[in-house]
Amino acid sequence: MLKAFLVSVLIVTSKTPAKGWIQWSNIYEDKATCEAVISRDYFEISEAVEAFIGKDFVKVMEMRCLTYGEAATYNASLGH
Repeated sequence: MLKAFLVSVLIVTSKTPAKGWIQWSNIYEDKATCEAVISRDYFEISEAVEAFIGKDFVKVMEMRCLTYGEAATYNASLGH
């Protein structure tokens, strides 16, 4: 089975629960390619996330390459 990785961003907002993982829509077939995108475009991704979230945005805590299921599991543990 093919694993699909997405750029995943752990953000803090002024909403409750305050922390959560959001995922970019581009899918990568391998983790190394996804991680290269994060390395190359970290600041642009951060700015786009801030613009998308708007006034409730506080900060980006972390970026990782996660599968959809991994992000869902992490979000469940954060109360989503």
